Amino acid sequence: MGERSPKSEEVKEKMQRLLNGQSSYENGEQMLSAFVQCSVQRMIQEALEKELTEHLGRGHYQHRVSTRT
Repeated sequence: MGERSPKSEEVKEKMQRLLNGQSSYENGEQMLSAFVQCSVQRMIQEALEKELTEHLGRGHYQHRVSTRT
């Protein structure tokens, strides 16, 4: 099974597709609205991921270090 990427990376890729014109929006206003929405979603997602990483003391999808002896 492949390594999963953080949700913020998925949103980043969606933003890149929008910038590259790979969308089904009918006009620029809809595309701009979608881009702004993705931008806000990405900022919030990155903040949540950072907070979770700090709280857990480990990175995205890293396993906890065993403390058993």
